Amino acid sequence: MLNFEEWRGRLRESCGHYYAKPAAVRARTEQFDLRQVQGLDKALIRCAVDRIERTRQGIRRDDAEHFFLLHQAEGEMAVRHCDCDVVLQKGDFLLLDSTRPAELIFGGNVSQFTSVHMPRTLFLAGREHTPATGIKVTTRNPLHASLTNLISDQSDGVDVDQFCPDDFFDFVAMVFGPDPASVNIGQFRNRGGRMRYISQIIDQHLQDQDFSIDDLAVRVGRSRRQLQRDFYGSGTSFTEVLKTRRLHHFVAAGRRLKRQGYEIGITDLAYMSGFSDPSHFNRMFREAYQTSPREFFRKTHKHMI
Repeated sequence: MLNFEEWRGRLRESCGHYYAKPAAVRARTEQFDLRQVQGLDKALIRCAVDRIERTRQGIRRDDAEHFFLLHQAEGEMAVRHCDCDVVLQKGDFLLLDSTRPAELIFGGNVSQFTSVHMPRTLFLAGREHTPATGIKVTTRNPLHASLTNLISDQSDGVDVDQFCPDDFFDFVAMVFGPDPASVNIGQFRNRGGRMRYISQIIDQHLQDQDFSIDDLAVRVGRSRRQLQRDFYGSGTSFTEVLKTRRLHHFVAAGRRLKRQGYEIGITDLAYMSGFSDPSHFNRMFREAYQTSPREFFRKTHKHMI
């Protein structure tokens, strides 16, 4: 068991800037272990804290973006996220979006759950719709048992034997379905909301090497000039955002391949992330990370081990 400060440190290191508040009476019941499932990090979390919060400040401080697949193992957890208020009970699943504020409320009661960390760019790449976040999936869902098996440390093999890595993302997307609130830019009255939606659409099409600002304009129902104003007002450009999202996809995909024991073909991975010119990609990568792609993965793999 960990004391609160140790547990909070592991939470921050693994999940990003989520802020935990201790209960009035602290008990040494916190636990945090990290494992691998489907080539992804899976955190096993046990706590008796008051709550965990994801604030706009925390969102701004994190470069990495994830969908967290939560699975309640013991006790209860109330979740406020994406305009939804739900209570997770044993067996329930919920998808949490790290780019949106959230509250996980325990009230000092013992709760145990797992969290599978899915890089956002990997999950959304090539997908028509984003998944529904903030809603729970219970044992009544016909796909619940299969999803439970896929994230289990002791899978019975029935659902896993024929699975390739990306099938897991497809299955999660199938379970949670499309988010109807994610398909209309007209609902956003401020630039911040529009930019979050625009980044989401870019993530879904970043593997298309020919994807342009005109293609984006068609997808979001906004004119090229309006989009340029949105980017300019946010201190960036379409080209810069597309480059950054593709680099994030490249890094996330490479880390996942390393965890699964595969050799990384830098050029193939760059093409898969939407880059069309290997030399230009290498220059952009060095500018962003101050090292070569191969050296970057060599160092980060040592850190992961």
